Amino acid sequence: MIVLPAEIAAHFRYSLSAILWALALWSLKKLNDGEVRRQVSVNAVTGFGDPRRWQTLRRWARRHKQLWPSLVDKVRPTLRETAQAVVTALIARQSVAPALPLAADAWLAAHSPGLMAITRRTNRENLTPCR
Repeated sequence: MIVLPAEIAAHFRYSLSAILWALALWSLKKLNDGEVRRQVSVNAVTGFGDPRRWQTLRRWARRHKQLWPSLVDKVRPTLRETAQAVVTALIARQSVAPALPLAADAWLAAHSPGLMAITRRTNRENLTPCR
C-alpha cells in the first residue's frame, strides 16, 4: 500500500496545486513547455524527449476531468485552450482577490483550502480497496 498526502491526485505524480500552477503558466502566461517544466518539475533529468517540451502538460489538459471530476467538461480546440478554460474555471470557484492578474489568481487558487477539499473528495472516490 502506498500512502500519499491528500493533495496528491490518485495515479498522478504531482499535487493538484502544482498541476494547476503548471497549467496556468502554460495557458495564461503562455510560457513554453521547457520554462514551465523548469519552474514546476523537481526532476533535473528530462528523459529522452526534447528538453524544450513537456508532454505532461498536454496529458494533464487532456485528463482534466480525471483530475477535477466536478468540473463541467472544458474541451476546447487546442489543449492549451482547454488548460486555460480549466484554470479559469478553478480560479472562479475560489475566493481570491479579483484585481490580481490571472496567473496570480491561479497561484492563490492552487493553494486555497477549496482546492484541497475538492482534492480530498476526489481521492476518496478514486481509491481502490486493499486486498
